[in-house]
Amino acid sequence: MMIETVERLTGALDPRDRRVLELRMHGASVTQISADLQCTERTVERALERIRRKLEKAEDLW
Repeated sequence: MMIETVERLTGALDPRDRRVLELRMHGASVTQISADLQCTERTVERALERIRRKLEKAEDLW
């Protein structure tokens, strides 16, 4: 049930944001994610904030 819920909520994310979320859920730090995606830590932080907003918005629709 939890996996289905996460899959539905993550449908609101673009592929890069899903990758950031996936890495974060597996315990990667912002620094590790930025190295993996070859971007700045600030870019990852903004992505995490965007993900949080999108997931909250999707959750409100339930």
